[in-house]
Amino acid sequence: MSKLASRSLHGRRHLSMLAVAGLIGMVLAAGCSTHGGPGSAATSAAQNSSSQNSSSQNSSSQSSSVPASAAKPPCQQYACTPQPPVALNADYAVRLWSSSATAASGVQNLRSTPVLELVRTSGGTSQHVQWWVGRLGYGWTATLVCAAGQHPNCVVSSSVGSHAGNAEVVQLRGSALVSSPATSVTFDSGVPRAADLNGDGYLDVAGLDNDYKPNFATGHNFWTTYRFTGGALHQTGCTPQKSIHQVAPTVLLTGPCPMMPSD
Repeated sequence: MSKLASRSLHGRRHLSMLAVAGLIGMVLAAGCSTHGGPGSAATSAAQNSSSQNSSSQNSSSQSSSVPASAAKPPCQQYACTPQPPVALNADYAVRLWSSSATAASGVQNLRSTPVLELVRTSGGTSQHVQWWVGRLGYGWTATLVCAAGQHPNCVVSSSVGSHAGNAEVVQLRGSALVSSPATSVTFDSGVPRAADLNGDGYLDVAGLDNDYKPNFATGHNFWTTYRFTGGALHQTGCTPQKSIHQVAPTVLLTGPCPMMPSD
């Protein structure tokens, strides 16, 4: 995660009064233009998603009066397209926007991250409410699984790097999609799976990690599960992967987990 470096502006010391007035006018005009178009803040958040997505709603932009078909996605620079909406309750639905794997130049869109759109569906119309931009993962590999009901929640899963994967839990609270660093988990051996593994109405996460003994290439993979509770993902246990054809766990694991190199 790269940190944004702040830049300071150094003006000339000997500006005439006329130049100062002109400069002030330009600044005021620019300030007005940055608030002129819907979705401009969301576009900026998408371009800097690797460093700005540390708070629960920092990638959202409220514009409930905009029809869903007219809202501009923050991933438009990656030629993203909407997937079918998934109902969360009687009033709201969410849909994943999938980015193109490569740019027009043929280079992979390595900066594209998963994007969700919250849509209000009550009243027989579809109104855009909010954009949500993921912290990690390639936008063209993202998948969405949701659990509707009293406490609507979703998991966005995607690949990261050459062989890792990330999962992030997103909740609908009131009229907003929210998440936090505590609802995100990364695995080093593939894209994780999401399912309600204990029947509490909240999606949990199962994925593969490697014990790096002696290294990743010749190490041993093991399944590990994370339960979503108390607004965060908590590791519950592990079990060795017996074969590459073994299906993901259908219950929360409670077995011991290998000691990792960073432990």
